[in-house]
Amino acid sequence: MKRKRFPVMPAFAMTINKAQDSQSITMESIWNSQYSHMANCMWR
Repeated sequence: MKRKRFPVMPAFAMTINKAQDSQSITMESIWNSQYSHMANCMWR
């Protein structure tokens, strides 16, 4: 009978990837809000 290993590393990598995706979305929304504020100031 062979012992099977649980795939710990792929699950860990997927967790990191999901965290990076959510962080990039947050940074993108911050960037968009700052850019739109800057554009509003320039067009006044």
